Amino acid sequence: MTPYVIFVIVLTIAYIIYYGYHISKDLYGKKNEKETSVEEFDVSGMQDEVVATPVRESGDGFSLGEETAQDNDHSRIAATEVETRQAAQAVLTTLQTIWTRPT
Repeated sequence: MTPYVIFVIVLTIAYIIYYGYHISKDLYGKKNEKETSVEEFDVSGMQDEVVATPVRESGDGFSLGEETAQDNDHSRIAATEVETRQAAQAVLTTLQTIWTRPT
């Protein structure tokens, strides 16, 4: 016999013993034991009032809660970016008209 065949036979016998033990344990072991899977939670301290949290979307994400001074800074930065893009577009348009003029 090759070593592989011996390994397969030993492993098969080990599986039979292992699963036989667990099956017999499930069939004949402690039948009258009751397991309770019920959890009890004390909810008497919870508030009855539900408070909604405002969510604001921004360019790259979102923010929770009330608006703060930092949020105002973001809107000012976004406005500055728009102005910068418009200025860059104006410069590009001017350069394109200069470059495309016939000489």
